[in-house]
Amino acid sequence: MYQRVVDAGAVELLVDCLRDLNTNSTACHQACRALAYLGRHEAARCKAIDCSGVKALVNCLRLNRMDKDACHKACWALGNVTFGKDGQLKAIACGGVEALVDCLQLHRAENAICDFGCWLLSRLALSQAGQVKTIGCGGVEAVVDCLRVHQGDRTVCYRGCLALSNLSIRESQRSSVVVAWKWWWIFCECIERTRTRAFARAGRCAI
Repeated sequence: MYQRVVDAGAVELLVDCLRDLNTNSTACHQACRALAYLGRHEAARCKAIDCSGVKALVNCLRLNRMDKDACHKACWALGNVTFGKDGQLKAIACGGVEALVDCLQLHRAENAICDFGCWLLSRLALSQAGQVKTIGCGGVEAVVDCLRVHQGDRTVCYRGCLALSNLSIRESQRSSVVVAWKWWWIFCECIERTRTRAFARAGRCAI
């Protein structure tokens, strides 16, 4: 079924919609939602990357930064479309990290945005370029704020610590992550409240 939708040109049409109506938050919300579902499949991801869908999604996130629904769906769609390294590098190159960090800072109280935003950031932080950009534009502080606000939410805590873990992979970046905000007390609080093995593993890696 998904392959038929992709073959019919749905991905290209959705990307065109994002380009033409990128300041219309309702249109962006719906187009991002559709791309999020399609982006779970490799053929759709490849199409989206080939037709500049990553840039269109980043622009949607940037231009609709005040709209919670549009930000949530844009983070969701970007998380699926940037599953592979090519998509991640394209998102980083066109300002995806800065747009995402700005979104997390604005909507730190929104559970869904922190959830999908930290998940997306954990992907973009896999490369050195993504790590440098994230640390440089306040991404560590944004993730820490998400953890602080949502200490009792297992998914946000897990994905937030996963993002910090990926940011800390390289020794050269680790001190910047740990020293920047001395966030380990929030990790301990999250462990105490969530008590999940998967989260504990992500947190230990981050430490």
